[in-house]
Amino acid sequence: AACERLDVTSFIMRNVLPTARDVVDRAERIVLGERDSMRVLKLLENPPKPTPALMAAARRRRVART
Repeated sequence: AACERLDVTSFIMRNVLPTARDVVDRAERIVLGERDSMRVLKLLENPPKPTPALMAAARRRRVART
C-alpha cells in the first residue's frame, strides 16, 4: 500500500475487489451446451402447464404474502 501511496483500505479495494467480482460471476453463471440451450429455449417458447404441486405452492405463497 505504501509503495503505491495508498491507505490499506484503498489498496485492498483496488486489488481484491476485481478478483472477488470474478469469483462471484463464475459462481452465479451457468454455461449450457448447445443441446441444453435449445431445450431451455423450447421451454421458454412453449412452457409446460403448471403442475398441481406448483399451483399449490403459488397459493401458499399468495396466502403468506397477505
